[in-house]
Amino acid sequence: MKLVCIDNACFLLAACGLLTGHKVALHWRHEAEFRASFPRIEVVSGQMYCFDGERGERISCAGGMAAIDLAIEMLARACGRSRALKGLADMLVDEARSSSHQLRSLDTEAATSRHTGRAIALMRSLLSASKTIDELAGMVGISRRQLDRQFLSELGMTAKNYWNELRLQHVQWRLLNSAHSIAVIADEAGIADVSYLGKIFRKRFGMSPALFRKTSPGVPPMP
Repeated sequence: MKLVCIDNACFLLAACGLLTGHKVALHWRHEAEFRASFPRIEVVSGQMYCFDGERGERISCAGGMAAIDLAIEMLARACGRSRALKGLADMLVDEARSSSHQLRSLDTEAATSRHTGRAIALMRSLLSASKTIDELAGMVGISRRQLDRQFLSELGMTAKNYWNELRLQHVQWRLLNSAHSIAVIADEAGIADVSYLGKIFRKRFGMSPALFRKTSPGVPPMP
């Protein structure tokens, strides 16, 4: 039996045990939370959609416009590429994107050098991990000094400051779009100390995380 989950639906199928032993593609904003909730399920980073299993019976998708790309791929597999391309025209779409398509709107790496781009991709996929910049530089294959030099030259900030900015953006988005506690959100973003999060969040956004959530429209907090 084939099962398809799009974006947040992956959480439901995983909670029901229907994704155990399978790979999952989902929206990059949800990767850290999903990894924390289901550490034994492999998340495929950087993919728009994923067919997994011997017969591709577990299908997952990052959501948004990627759902159209997934639909075209499913049509192609079931009815042939020519009919799938006709479906593109019916949906007023010029071309289908592959599952590994990289979004330029999210991909700062596209405008950076190979090492910087690789570092940014790792920062996103390891958002909740307790990795140091030295370890990250080692994974990229250069020294921390070289990595910082490239970040300063290309992005105007050190690698550490850039990673902190990614984490703060994740925290900001989760405050607006989830009912989880600030402590849980901090953990998702790889920030173990809630008081430290409050300090850097206030410096970046001019108010505490609690006040930001209270004064911004979004999901109400858990009782």
